Amino acid sequence: MKCVPVICLLGYTTPMRLMWFRILVLFLIGSCSANLLFTINCDDEVIKENIENRLKNYTLRFNEINQKNVDKIYNGAIRQVRSAMEPFGYFQPNIKSELLTSNNQYLIAFDVQKGLRSIIGDIYLKFDKKMLDEHKGVFSALYALSGQPYDGEKIAKIQIDIKNYFSNRGYIFAEFNQSFIKQRGQIVDLNFILNLHQQFFFGAITYTRKNNLSTKFLNRFLNFKPGEPFNSQKVNDLQQNLSRSNYFSQIGVRQQSEEGYNIPIEIDLTDVTPKRSTYSIGYDSFFDFGFGYGYSILPSNSMGHSIQFVGKVTTNNFYNFLSSYHIPAKDPVTTEYVLSLAYINLELAEGLSKKAIATLSRNYFNNGFLFQPSINFAVERSKPSNESSFNTYLTYPRLNTGYQWSNSEGIISSARFNLDSILTSKVLLSKVDLARFHFQSEAIIPLSFFNLRLASELGKYESSSNDEVPLSLNFFTGGPDTLRGYRFFSIGPGKYLKTFNYELQFPVRPFWSFIVFQDRGVAADEWDAAMKVGTGVGVMWSSSFIGLKLSLAKAEDDPGQPLRVQFSVQTI
Repeated sequence: MKCVPVICLLGYTTPMRLMWFRILVLFLIGSCSANLLFTINCDDEVIKENIENRLKNYTLRFNEINQKNVDKIYNGAIRQVRSAMEPFGYFQPNIKSELLTSNNQYLIAFDVQKGLRSIIGDIYLKFDKKMLDEHKGVFSALYALSGQPYDGEKIAKIQIDIKNYFSNRGYIFAEFNQSFIKQRGQIVDLNFILNLHQQFFFGAITYTRKNNLSTKFLNRFLNFKPGEPFNSQKVNDLQQNLSRSNYFSQIGVRQQSEEGYNIPIEIDLTDVTPKRSTYSIGYDSFFDFGFGYGYSILPSNSMGHSIQFVGKVTTNNFYNFLSSYHIPAKDPVTTEYVLSLAYINLELAEGLSKKAIATLSRNYFNNGFLFQPSINFAVERSKPSNESSFNTYLTYPRLNTGYQWSNSEGIISSARFNLDSILTSKVLLSKVDLARFHFQSEAIIPLSFFNLRLASELGKYESSSNDEVPLSLNFFTGGPDTLRGYRFFSIGPGKYLKTFNYELQFPVRPFWSFIVFQDRGVAADEWDAAMKVGTGVGVMWSSSFIGLKLSLAKAEDDPGQPLRVQFSVQTI
């Protein structure tokens, strides 16, 4: 007969309740198809669950249970219960057990008392002394265990961290073996034996490719050299960096068969189609109906340079043309230099701006950190409503910095911050003196049944002549990404900006959420100007890289306007 274990987790605490339970079980198991039952009484739910799992796995070893092997199974089950408690530091538990039989049916009952939790005493590590001195920092967490309550999960994690540390230094078969514990009453001494085995190194690096990029340029992506200790994480990082570069349609980074203690690396690359055109037509809440065209050459030469052109025209007198030339830096993964020329025609709520700008920037982005200094020369013609137009020329340094992170297990699941700063002076051949700062932030906080999104914008500028500051450098707000319920940039201009967004996101199905929000904000020449309010509801679709929002909002401070439907696209 196949042995099918049934495990009952009980909370009985008195002998009388236990006696009545035994009578009930012996009455019922005669008709039960399973011929082995376990009952477990333990006041710690986590330990109880671990005991249950141990017993399930243990009984799977036996094809049948009968009078010949039941005592063996019974004694082995006691050992399993004891071993299930050791990872939690209970090496001397009080385990009461009893084996009951009826008509070839068996019940094993356990009453488990944890006893005192063991404390870690001395820690011994058998390891090469010279290596221990060179890498003693990695063992500090291990030695710090002395005096702490025994925690098997924590000890295992420390061992994994140590193995990974040496694995990333070429000791790919590093392992703890023959480690053991020595008990001294409530004290347990830990004895570890760390065996690194042989160290491996990166061998020759070869390219098998169908692309036009030079080997000299491709070598810039390498984060290791032949002869360095082998590190599999660096191989994975290389593949990801090549993929993010957008130069290749197919990427393969493979470890070849070992040549002694050297591991050769073969990199197989296929270029994307270098010349590409994109077309778009559609509706944008900012600019009504529009048409867009993009053209790029990537790469334009063997050193990875690229050329891009983007044009956009809409029906409400907005058009933008941008040409840029991109030069990868010594580290093409994180840094590039960009020379760009742009022309922008933008009709705002309080006037019209026509602007031409030339920019030379250095763009650095790594591990969520953005650092983007630039030198800009701009000529702008501003035509405020009901006023005469005026021309402004500016030469100014600009610094755009930011940081973003995500942590699905944290109190804040994702957040981003950005500060854009502009400083210029007549000394720099500008028409006006100007200092302008624009700060943006956003955070997502997961709560029980919904996510709370908080966002804000703060801005300020100071100038030697406010009347000569071009319209595009004034502050405006309003629209689906700032102050919903109001037209795009319909609030302003002003030298101060304040917006605050509060949004509840209720997940209804994968990628989809129902949202309820209130936005507050103002752009004005006085810091304490009253903020306008927009309130509404909407739906949101989001993936790992893009978010779409459709909202229905009411402008609380613009009662003559109907409810406004707005749509926005956000990169994540």
